[in-house]
Amino acid sequence: MRLKSAETMRALMRQENLSIGALATDAKCSKGFISHLLAGRRTSCTAGLAARICQVLGVPLTVLFEMARPVDPDALTRLRKLNRLPHREPR
Repeated sequence: MRLKSAETMRALMRQENLSIGALATDAKCSKGFISHLLAGRRTSCTAGLAARICQVLGVPLTVLFEMARPVDPDALTRLRKLNRLPHREPR
């Protein structure tokens, strides 16, 4: 999945009062990876990680990410189910 806008991701983090470390912990990835996404040094990640980031930020997957390449229908169904998980409580 390709990140559409690092600035939008940063704004959502501010809105949710999330640091890079808190987002990384909740999305189950490294602080360095989130930092690279925000700085534009990385522009893509796995579909699973994209879904977890969006879940933590409380937005649909399509707000922050777009397909970097075609995904099989079963994978898309699994992503949609992931994105329906309950939103975490704000900090």
